[in-house]
Amino acid sequence: MRVAAATGIVSTLPGPLLTLSGYLPTHGAVEALRAAVTGGPGLATGVAELCTWLLVGGLATVLVTDRRRYLSGRRLRTDRLALAG
Repeated sequence: MRVAAATGIVSTLPGPLLTLSGYLPTHGAVEALRAAVTGGPGLATGVAELCTWLLVGGLATVLVTDRRRYLSGRRLRTDRLALAG
Protein backbone atom coordinates (compact mmCIF):
# COMPACT_ATOMS: atom_id res chain seq x y z
CA MET A 1 0.00 0.00 0.00
CA ARG A 2 2.82 2.41 0.79
CA VAL A 3 4.47 1.74 -2.55
CA ALA A 4 1.21 2.51 -4.34
CA ALA A 5 0.81 5.77 -2.42
CA ALA A 6 4.41 6.79 -3.04
CA THR A 7 4.29 6.11 -6.77
CA GLY A 8 1.06 8.05 -7.14
CA ILE A 9 2.26 11.15 -5.26
CA VAL A 10 5.97 11.52 -5.93
CA SER A 11 6.91 12.74 -9.38
CA THR A 12 10.64 12.01 -9.09
CA LEU A 13 10.76 8.26 -8.68
CA PRO A 14 13.81 6.05 -9.06
CA GLY A 15 13.82 3.83 -12.15
CA PRO A 16 12.77 0.55 -10.48
CA LEU A 17 9.83 2.16 -8.67
CA LEU A 18 8.73 3.92 -11.84
CA THR A 19 8.72 0.57 -13.64
CA LEU A 20 6.81 -1.06 -10.77
CA SER A 21 4.19 1.69 -10.69
CA GLY A 22 2.81 0.59 -14.07
CA TYR A 23 1.83 -2.79 -12.62
CA LEU A 24 0.13 -1.61 -9.45
CA PRO A 25 -3.69 -1.64 -9.17
CA THR A 26 -3.70 2.10 -8.49
CA HIS A 27 -2.08 2.94 -11.84
CA GLY A 28 -5.39 2.84 -13.71
CA ALA A 29 -7.06 5.14 -11.20
CA VAL A 30 -4.22 7.65 -11.36
CA GLU A 31 -4.20 7.56 -15.15
CA ALA A 32 -7.99 8.00 -15.38
CA LEU A 33 -7.96 10.83 -12.84
CA ARG A 34 -5.18 12.68 -14.68
CA ALA A 35 -7.04 12.32 -17.97
CA ALA A 36 -10.30 13.53 -16.45
CA VAL A 37 -8.69 16.56 -14.82
CA THR A 38 -6.50 17.62 -17.73
CA GLY A 39 -8.82 16.55 -20.53
CA GLY A 40 -6.01 14.49 -22.04
CA PRO A 41 -5.96 10.94 -23.33
CA GLY A 42 -6.03 7.90 -21.08
CA LEU A 43 -9.47 8.01 -19.49
CA ALA A 44 -10.75 4.89 -21.26
CA THR A 45 -7.47 3.06 -20.68
CA GLY A 46 -7.49 3.89 -16.97
CA VAL A 47 -11.09 2.78 -16.53
CA ALA A 48 -10.43 -0.44 -18.47
CA GLU A 49 -7.41 -1.15 -16.26
CA LEU A 50 -9.50 -0.59 -13.13
CA CYS A 51 -12.18 -2.94 -14.45
CA THR A 52 -9.54 -5.57 -15.19
CA TRP A 53 -8.16 -5.34 -11.65
CA LEU A 54 -11.71 -5.57 -10.30
CA LEU A 55 -12.33 -8.77 -12.26
CA VAL A 56 -8.99 -10.30 -11.21
CA GLY A 57 -9.58 -9.43 -7.56
CA GLY A 58 -13.16 -10.71 -7.64
CA LEU A 59 -12.11 -13.97 -9.26
CA ALA A 60 -9.28 -14.46 -6.76
CA THR A 61 -11.69 -13.81 -3.89
CA VAL A 62 -14.19 -16.35 -5.19
CA LEU A 63 -11.51 -18.99 -5.73
CA VAL A 64 -9.94 -18.52 -2.30
CA THR A 65 -13.33 -18.52 -0.58
CA ASP A 66 -14.44 -21.63 -2.46
CA ARG A 67 -11.20 -23.43 -1.62
CA ARG A 68 -11.51 -22.60 2.10
CA ARG A 69 -15.10 -23.87 2.27
CA TYR A 70 -14.25 -27.29 0.87
CA LEU A 71 -14.35 -30.21 3.32
CA SER A 72 -12.81 -33.55 2.47
CA GLY A 73 -14.71 -36.75 3.16
CA ARG A 74 -12.31 -37.71 5.94
CA ARG A 75 -12.72 -34.39 7.71
CA LEU A 76 -16.50 -34.55 7.34
CA ARG A 77 -16.60 -38.00 8.96
CA THR A 78 -14.43 -36.94 11.90
CA ASP A 79 -16.57 -33.85 12.44
CA ARG A 80 -19.75 -35.98 12.45
CA LEU A 81 -18.27 -38.42 14.95
CA ALA A 82 -17.27 -35.57 17.22
CA LEU A 83 -20.80 -34.16 17.12
CA ALA A 84 -22.43 -37.55 17.78
CA GLY A 85 -20.19 -38.40 20.73
